Amino acid sequence: HYGRPAEATHALQIEINRALYMDEATIQRTPGLTAVMRDMSRVIDVLGRVALDVVEAAGAVADAAE
Repeated sequence: HYGRPAEATHALQIEINRALYMDEATIQRTPGLTAVMRDMSRVIDVLGRVALDVVEAAGAVADAAE
């Protein structure tokens, strides 16, 4: 719903199983929250670096075409 590939706007949806970070019966955080936060931070960091690489590569290609 949020991506518009024709406009170079892409979307990524990530679903996380609540059982990984909370007790659904008590709605309390579990120790697993730390790992989920760490892992998601790493995913965001890597995706950000990949996005920058793509933008930089596209700029280099555009510069070479001129």
